[in-house]
Amino acid sequence: ALLPLNHGSLDVQAPELMRNLLDSDLAATSVETVGMREIDERLHGLGITDGGQLRSVLPQKLGTALGVDGLLYGEIDEFKGVNVGFYVNRVVDVRLKHVDAQTGQTLWESRRRKAHTEARLNAQAVTQGITSDVLSSPFKESASEVALLLIKDLSKARKSW
Repeated sequence: ALLPLNHGSLDVQAPELMRNLLDSDLAATSVETVGMREIDERLHGLGITDGGQLRSVLPQKLGTALGVDGLLYGEIDEFKGVNVGFYVNRVVDVRLKHVDAQTGQTLWESRRRKAHTEARLNAQAVTQGITSDVLSSPFKESASEVALLLIKDLSKARKSW
């Protein structure tokens, strides 16, 4: 079960964006998962509405409530950007771990970070860059790359279990 992500980011969209990207990449693997909507409904029944609250519940209790053998916990360590027109810096830093829902043992952990820095050297590049950032999520490309790498790490690790 891919649980809601905990985050220390000021970007309120970060947990939802990263979880959706991770879920999408996870669906392309052979890992069986429970739908996020179903997971969230069951978590709400336990009084959990945010990834930060997951620490207060034992993995065994979560596993039983969700009807799963494994739990994927995520932590967004950094999800920030600076855009001053001519200079752009974005950082996406996420950890993911797979926990056995019966024993509470961490079976696998990985952390991926993507930093993107861009210097826009002329007025046209600045205008295009700002327009692009306003019309789309400026983090989506970096976040997508981080999510894909984490799921690839998980898939490799699962082969040894």
